[in-house]
Formats: sequence, structure tokens, C-alpha cells
Amino acid sequence: MVGALALVLFAANWAANPSNWYWIAPPQAAAGAGDAGGEPPDFSIREDGPLRPGAIRVAALAPPTSEGDGAAEDAENLDGRLPAALTAAAEDRKLRFTRAELVAIAAILERFETTPLAVPADEAPASFPNLMRDPDYYRGRPARIVGEARGISDLGEGRGVELWVFLPDAGDNPVRVWANRAEGLPRDAFLETPVPVSLEGTLFKLQGYAAQGENGEGRLHVAPLILADAAKPARIAPAVPQTPASLPWIVLGVIAAVLAGGALLVWRWKAADRNYERTTLSRLSAAADGRDQPLHFATDADDPGAFLAGLSDGSAPTDPTAAVTSEPTAEAR
Repeated sequence: MVGALALVLFAANWAANPSNWYWIAPPQAAAGAGDAGGEPPDFSIREDGPLRPGAIRVAALAPPTSEGDGAAEDAENLDGRLPAALTAAAEDRKLRFTRAELVAIAAILERFETTPLAVPADEAPASFPNLMRDPDYYRGRPARIVGEARGISDLGEGRGVELWVFLPDAGDNPVRVWANRAEGLPRDAFLETPVPVSLEGTLFKLQGYAAQGENGEGRLHVAPLILADAAKPARIAPAVPQTPASLPWIVLGVIAAVLAGGALLVWRWKAADRNYERTTLSRLSAAADGRDQPLHFATDADDPGAFLAGLSDGSAPTDPTAAVTSEPTAEAR
């Protein structure tokens, strides 16, 4: 009984943890603007087709923007997005940067120094699945990135800083960040302890890169490339001590175990009383009903001499009461 009760308490505690039901209903990323559905992110690389012998490929630069397009640009940037001309050269899922892309990246980072992006204070951080599934939505749009940096390196020659940031919902898939500066952050290509960082930037493209696979072999992967003005340490609120969720179940389990133990002891005591009643008391009741030899208690009228004389000559009566007579014997006289 105690074992069954303990099993029920364990099952209730196990079922109260939502993570134990993920095999039935896996968790989904928080829905946000630009959510393209529940399909998994695509990490495939799109390679350019092979060229014919002697042929060359020219990457055209984005057309320059004339001063007369200022009104159209202002109307386009009502939502805070970058001008489309700055991101038009981006090509997703390519291993190498084109010259047009490098020119556009330099122009965007230079623009951030004077005109940083404005992300609404109430806007939630961007999720990794959404960045991968819908890059066209996030391209040029202000976005907040919050995660752990596991690699921070200077690009050299005053070109800024590169960070490899892992978002909470990205698993082992990083986000690549190029920022103008990263003040207050350590520099190490492989940080032993991840550093929480936050930044406000925009997605430029999905960049292909060579990574190390699980077996040590090289593999091709894709990461969102985020451009930002500054990366800074994330402010993490101090943890507030909370009562563990399992504590109430532990208390209930202890109370149930004590009650079960008390019930078991009472049942054992009752069983012992019933056994005593069934054996000893029943035998005494049977003796009281006359089925056993009744006891005889001597009185003052009994003559012990006559009884002892009968014992000496071997004629003692079987019934002790028969030895007591009203007339004394001859030997007695």
C-alpha cells in the first residue's frame, strides 16, 4: 500500500513538469512578427554554378542613390528600416562576400555611427528560427539581439568587432555579428565562459561558413549576419530565491508516508488484539462454561485429617468433595 502511494506521488510529480511532455507536444518558438510557420530552419548553402573555361563573373555594385530620392527614402523609413538600396546587394546562403556586399556593409556600419537604429522598448528580442525562416522580413529592419557570446574578436584596422552569439532558442547554431564597437566585453575567439550580450542591429544576410562537424570533419553551415553599432554586456536581473516547484510535492509525500505508517501500525495492533481474542479469551470462555475441570476451593468445614488418612491407605476419593463426611471415622474417634 505504501509502495503504491509512493508510485502515485512520483507520477503526479513527473506529470507536473511540462518538459516531460515535450515528446508528445514539442515546444515551439515564440511567435513574433515575420513568423513563417513551424518548418525547421534551412541551413543549406547555395553555390554559384560553374563557369565556362575563360569566363568571369562580375558582381555589380548597387546603384548610387541620388539626392532627389530623399523624400522617397524618408517615406520608406517610417518604420525605421534601412533604405532598400543598402541591402539590395545581399545574397543569402553564399560562402563568400561579393564586392558589392562589402561596400554595402561598410556603408551601413558608417551610417550607424551617426544614425543608430531605434528599436521600440517593448519589442521582444528576435528569435533564431524567425531570422532563418524569413530573412526578407528582418533584412534592414531594426531588431534586438540578446544571447551569449562565445567568441569576440577585433576585425583589425579599425573595422570593428566580430561576435559569435548564441540565442536562447538557437541550440548550437550561432548568430554572426559585426559591430562598430563592443565596449566592456573581453576579446577571445573561444571564450571559456560565455558572456551575456545585447545589441540593436539589423539582419543583412544569411551567411554561409565552414564549421567543424560532430566527428571533427568540416561541414558547411549558415548563420544570420547581424550588423550593429555597438554590442554591450547584457544586464541580467539578480536571481530572486524561489521555492522549488517540487517542494510542495515533497511535503505532501512526507505527510502521506507518515499517515500510511500510522495506519499500518494501527492495523497491526488491531490484528494482535483480534488474535488474542480468538485464542486466549475463547479458551477461558470455554473453561467457564464447564468443559474443563472446575476448581474446588477448601472451606472451614472440610476435615483435612480425613483427606490425608485416605491418601495414606490409597482410598482417596477422586472427587475432593467426597472426602468430606459428616461422621468421623473410627480411626478419628
